Amino acid sequence: EIVVLLDNSASMGYGDRWQRAKAEASRVFGSLGAGDRATLVLFARNAEENIRATADRGRLEAALNAATLSSGATRFGPALKLAESILSGSNLPRREAVLVSDFQRTGWSGSE
Repeated sequence: EIVVLLDNSASMGYGDRWQRAKAEASRVFGSLGAGDRATLVLFARNAEENIRATADRGRLEAALNAATLSSGATRFGPALKLAESILSGSNLPRREAVLVSDFQRTGWSGSE
């Protein structure tokens, strides 16, 4: 079970960050094995499941290609909490979260 957390905040629009981030998410989807599933979560201020728990690489790539940048700031907490919820509900033996971001320091609040 792999959850790809893709930061689509405004800061990801600088330079080639967005293209590189999407390429990394695509690489993760391309590495899925026969029994693997993946979820794409887009996050900026809030986190949202874009496509959930599928082994269909075509659907994952289509969702990734349709993803756009937001005007919001980065917040890591909601994305990580959503990943935790998805992974804790999985019955697969291997569970992994992949965080793809430019890691803006302001994305962390004190309690996170």
